[in-house]
Amino acid sequence: MISPTVRYKETICNNLPLYVVDRGKKPLLGKQWLVKLNIEIQKKKCFNNSVSESKLNVQSLSSRYCKVFSDGRGRYTGGEVSLRLRPGARPVFLRARPLAYGLREPVERALDQLLRDDVIAPVDTSDWATPIVPVIKSDGSIRICGDYKLTVNKCLEVDHFPLPRIEDLLTKIQGGKKFTKIDLSQAYAQLCLSEESKKYTVINTHRGLFKYNRLIYELSSSPGIFQRTMEQIFADIPKVGVFLDDVILTGQDDKEHLEILH
Repeated sequence: MISPTVRYKETICNNLPLYVVDRGKKPLLGKQWLVKLNIEIQKKKCFNNSVSESKLNVQSLSSRYCKVFSDGRGRYTGGEVSLRLRPGARPVFLRARPLAYGLREPVERALDQLLRDDVIAPVDTSDWATPIVPVIKSDGSIRICGDYKLTVNKCLEVDHFPLPRIEDLLTKIQGGKKFTKIDLSQAYAQLCLSEESKKYTVINTHRGLFKYNRLIYELSSSPGIFQRTMEQIFADIPKVGVFLDDVILTGQDDKEHLEILH
């Protein structure tokens, strides 16, 4: 790299960066030179190279697999997942925290929705109980979170299944020209908990005790469990990279890309 003095018409600039490349390469004029030398590009000399629309028939895919794109929580049918406690772990039962009256109605709506979706179920008694933390989302609705750092998270044998590095994901999709990114909706809650594991997830609310039927992200083992499950699902499919609830895939051409999507 050299830094020459450059003159263009009546404009003179010192120390503009100039990179010398191998022979046969086309010279490129960067933005810094354009600005410093007041070079204007006339629109009539500009060309618009638009990318043609993908030949992948996404509409037919969404129609064929309409259940996958429907609203609501999905359900993984490949088996239940389990939480494991450390040897000698003792149950922790904490009372429900006082709830501001202004939050009662939205919290009850959130609980009712979880009940309708079979994400939680009421229980009469439990050795474990975790207080909830209502989190207000951007749309004003409430997300129910269990404060498990006070209870079961301290007792879990955490699943430390490794998350992939960026380099690992790029290696899996190298050679592709077009890419599809799939983001799973309410991803962790698509995995069902074993009956034994449900008792560790009980939350204590102003309406009583509820156990979770599905995996929840507040548990310290959830990322490892979920990544392990996703890796098992996509293990035999080429050109697919998975990072928790994000899936990216590609193909050498449109035909292979479409086959992998199917």
